[in-house]
Amino acid sequence: MGNRLGDIVTALAAHGRGLPHGTCPYVGIGGHAVYGGFGFTSKLWGLTIDTIQSIDLVLANGTITSASEKLNPDLFFAMRGAGSSFGIATAITVKTFPAPPTATIFSYNWQLTASIRRTDRSLSSTSMKVCECISTTRCTHAS
Repeated sequence: MGNRLGDIVTALAAHGRGLPHGTCPYVGIGGHAVYGGFGFTSKLWGLTIDTIQSIDLVLANGTITSASEKLNPDLFFAMRGAGSSFGIATAITVKTFPAPPTATIFSYNWQLTASIRRTDRSLSSTSMKVCECISTTRCTHAS
């Protein structure tokens, strides 16, 4: 499953289709799909994991098999959430959705200013003192 998320959603969009997914285009679809896949369209379409219809996989003993709601349903359930614990996904069939004509995405890059860094250091120092107090039961009042 060497396909990357960005390549897949770009190809789907060219056909007017969409898939719920995260924001990193370089993530492989295999791991992304079997472990969740939360993203901007999750409120509309759910997680990527929710769209899985079937999975082809190789089990630890080398057996090649498939899983779906009807075929090996326990394995299908297990692969949707703990995939690499049960096998290596070699193909995943997913449900796609009609892509919306437009989308708006907001992002904000947080810049740490000097005052925020001082506050962060102060809070970190205080939390370390609290942790030490809890672990040793030797508390001293510091102002």
